[in-house]
Amino acid sequence: MTLTRLESSRIVATMLAGNNENIVAPAIRSVIDWVDSFLLVDTGIADRTAGIAHDLAGDKLRVERFEWCDDFASARNFALERATATRATWALTIDTDERLVVEGYKSIDEFRRVLEGDLSVLTWMVPARDGSYSKERLVRLPTRLAWKGRTHEALVGATTTQRRVLPGVRFFEERKTPGQFRAKLERDLAILREETQQQPHNARWWFYLGQTLEQLEDYAEAILAYRRCCDLREGWAEQAAWASYCAANCFLKLEDYETALEVCAFGLSRQAASPELAWLAGFCCYQLGRYADAIAWEEMAIAIGSFEGSAAAERRISFRYLPGWYEAPFDVLRFAHRQLGDIERAKACQAKYQQAIQVRQIPKTTDPIVTGATASEPLAVSGQACTRVAVVGLYGSGSSAVAGILHHLGVTMGREFWGDHFEARWLSQQLRTWWREPELTAAVPQSERVRVLREWAEQMQATCTTAVGLKHPLLSLCGPDLVQAWGADTKFIWCYRPLEDSIASLARRKWWPGRERQIQNTLWNEVHRFFEVQSHVKINFEDLLRYPEEFIQSAISSLNLSPNDEQTARALASIQSREVSTHS
Repeated sequence: MTLTRLESSRIVATMLAGNNENIVAPAIRSVIDWVDSFLLVDTGIADRTAGIAHDLAGDKLRVERFEWCDDFASARNFALERATATRATWALTIDTDERLVVEGYKSIDEFRRVLEGDLSVLTWMVPARDGSYSKERLVRLPTRLAWKGRTHEALVGATTTQRRVLPGVRFFEERKTPGQFRAKLERDLAILREETQQQPHNARWWFYLGQTLEQLEDYAEAILAYRRCCDLREGWAEQAAWASYCAANCFLKLEDYETALEVCAFGLSRQAASPELAWLAGFCCYQLGRYADAIAWEEMAIAIGSFEGSAAAERRISFRYLPGWYEAPFDVLRFAHRQLGDIERAKACQAKYQQAIQVRQIPKTTDPIVTGATASEPLAVSGQACTRVAVVGLYGSGSSAVAGILHHLGVTMGREFWGDHFEARWLSQQLRTWWREPELTAAVPQSERVRVLREWAEQMQATCTTAVGLKHPLLSLCGPDLVQAWGADTKFIWCYRPLEDSIASLARRKWWPGRERQIQNTLWNEVHRFFEVQSHVKINFEDLLRYPEEFIQSAISSLNLSPNDEQTARALASIQSREVSTHS
């Protein structure tokens, strides 16, 4: 990144607005300090919305008129076009009922630096505050990306690698009143009826029509729409399976358990990795008094679920109901076994039910409950199944070498890196605010450290399909924090080097003259205390230098990585190019 590019970087906020005077002010306040200009797209303002925007945005405000045509994609594409005309380099989307929460940056210049830190990114996604999904929020200008869909619009044209989650930023939506929510549904309903008539072979429109009708409690019509979605075999299999799940739920509300069971079975034929469908089928059998069948279905749900099964569903992209992956099958089993007189199995399932709830609630990933994902093309959203790996070791222990290998093998280690140490700069800054150096005393409570580590992993995991990792010497003080934030199944790599060698290595760097022994002793004691009780892989620094191929193959196997030959070669070269005296 050149200084010229950073200096020329400009961010414009874009907002579509009608008569929104009651809610627009907090939305503008949440972004105005993080943008260079503010583009208000007037879709038919007749109240004080524009005046409020002028009061808050001042000289940054620019207003463009767009004749509303019941097409959100057209309006958003117009906003991108007008934003490009301002010669901005990034367009930030904010709706009147949304609020941006920027916590990871001290200034707009720091914000720009991260946006410009990776030229491959075409759109930065921002996660919702509750972690339920991520949304395209910043688009690099000029752009070839485009919004599609008159409602439930999707930004299309970016690959997974060109779409990344922006750290340190979240958003949330203000709750709608029942009247406002119904008005939205009725507006969408009119559009979706037109779209299904004009594009009857587009499964996506039938799905959203079914969803809207279900929310309006018109279950019979919703079922018809969901079934049309399922019957279109060229549609997205994951969406078809979820449409079956939604249709089955509608049948449950109509107390038609037999048909709901049949729909669940059909959905499993479209996507077998659907534990929630097997669970719901078992629940239907229980309601019908077919307890042995209920047990069989729930055992299937467990086998493909995430508590004791294959976790097959975790590679899905969007639609999911997590209790069906964990405790819900045991909930049915504890009652079904009791009905058949098997009290001991019922008690065992009761215990498993409680255990599965606890496992599901471990804050190791974003809760990926997304019941309305845009489906014109698969989008990368939070909640994909990723291994989590933490590289821990003293200063000068070889942790940079290990982190470099993992990076080259495809593990998402965060960006931008601090020098050649393969540690994310933003996370490194966080750690240094948590632990006062060189004293290494805690400056923030554990709850805050856990929160940041959890959210950082969620943001990284939203763009990852295999593994996410982090590395920093100060993680030696954060072992219990990581377990609490990432879960007990976190993979720890202990980069080991004799204490005196690590002290000498830190002394050569001249970072804290005269304090090297104190710092390394503190880290040494904490690492040993943590790994006495925590499972881990121990990597001897000298062995890593001597036999790097063995570690590379071990990492590929244990982390379920699939690097190509070029990645593996880069990983090996990253070790061969290092000297012992310069390792960290």
